[in-house]
Amino acid sequence: MSTANIALAQRIMSRFAMDNWYELLHDDIVLEFPYAKTLGMPERVAGKAVAVEYLSGVMKHIPGLAFRNVRIEAMADPDSVLVQYDGGCTLPSGAVYDQRYITVQKFKDGRMILFREYWNPVAVTAAFGTDLEAAFS
Repeated sequence: MSTANIALAQRIMSRFAMDNWYELLHDDIVLEFPYAKTLGMPERVAGKAVAVEYLSGVMKHIPGLAFRNVRIEAMADPDSVLVQYDGGCTLPSGAVYDQRYITVQKFKDGRMILFREYWNPVAVTAAFGTDLEAAFS
């Protein structure tokens, strides 16, 4: 178990914002969203510049997203942690986004190199509707 990686995960989960995340992302970061394809969204984003652009775009549509009930657990791989959390906010449309997440975070050289996030597609469409291209454009 790496206490340094748990501390990094705690810092990452403290606030979903690029000014908080940027320096903690490895240049070779990979974002994976295994359920995203069901909604026509990217399943995988690779590279720091592309990841930052993608996450910044998502954040524009989820203002005020805050994580709650964050639980971080060590995994057999000392470079990885399992993170369970709830997140949500009220959207500009007035709809409420309420989600439960499970994320595998892997670290290399003191930075996050993998962010594999599992979330419920039904919660996404309940808040944003089924036309996600319009909702996220």
